[in-house]
Amino acid sequence: MDGWTALMPRVSVIIPTYNRAHIVGEAIESVLAQSYRDFEIIVVDDASTDNTHEVLDDYARRYPDRIRVIYRQINGGTGTARNDGIRASQGEYIAFLDSDDLYLPNRLESAVRFLDDHPEYGAAYAEVRHLGLGATASSGLWVAAHGGGRSGRIFAALCDHQMMTTPTVTIRRSALERAGPFDEQILSGQDSEMWWRVARETPIGYVDAVVAAFRAARGSLCRSGSRSTVHWVRLGDNALRSYRGLTRSERRALQGWCCRARIYHALALWREGDGWHARVRLLHESWVALRSGLPLLACDAAVAALGGERELARLWRAKRRVRTVISAAAAVLTSSQGWLP
Repeated sequence: MDGWTALMPRVSVIIPTYNRAHIVGEAIESVLAQSYRDFEIIVVDDASTDNTHEVLDDYARRYPDRIRVIYRQINGGTGTARNDGIRASQGEYIAFLDSDDLYLPNRLESAVRFLDDHPEYGAAYAEVRHLGLGATASSGLWVAAHGGGRSGRIFAALCDHQMMTTPTVTIRRSALERAGPFDEQILSGQDSEMWWRVARETPIGYVDAVVAAFRAARGSLCRSGSRSTVHWVRLGDNALRSYRGLTRSERRALQGWCCRARIYHALALWREGDGWHARVRLLHESWVALRSGLPLLACDAAVAALGGERELARLWRAKRRVRTVISAAAAVLTSSQGWLP
């Protein structure tokens, strides 16, 4: 049965989709091509209005022991679709794939091996390729996790840099049950908020391998419009209000994330022609960041208010150069410690 090894598969791959008839087959095929074979695929069609159901019916008919399809009657968003898929899944490990992304052939094998060898970790993530439109999974730019990837209690690190890219994440069912379902009220960024909750519940491991590819069609937060960035602002503010038991460093990191989200939102307003309102927001955010003990972000907001996005980009490039020099100097000092008296 095409490598089917158990009635209860070890891995459940959840694929939410909406109006992706032209591309969802590529995502499914990338899972079917995995070197690791003990998996099931659960595709949740979130009330598509194109012929996605015809494509999915064909796959379900050809792979009845491998693929299950759930058809929603009302569009509920990605978080709702993922939750439906999780509830229908049977695997010990839960993996995620959006219908416009792709797995590389080693994706599941590397995750299962890592989690089997490291029972102390409740989840694992890895590296991705960044694809241009029309590119294949073997092409594209390799995107490294910030800092080379980190393992352990990484909640604060996730607030500083979004290292966990959804198609690379694999979670133990037990850890997912402790963290709770995806927040269906969050319209943008529900996966990031989920990884925050998972990171608060369990140590997370980093797998140093490129295992998936995501499409360039998605804009980054810093280039998104105000209607999208406002959801990220609300996400961070809600987390600050609702998360209990944060350490001082975790709260500071989350405050920093919120500050950056508000800067991006103000810049989006500026790009959309509301420059005066954006400047007021940025100056206020500079003051808030300074009072919160975040002087570097206060500087970012002030520079953006006075010089706009171009000057802020110059400041960020200068910061990156400084960090590169500091990292290089630290590496030299570390390597030379053996020669010091």
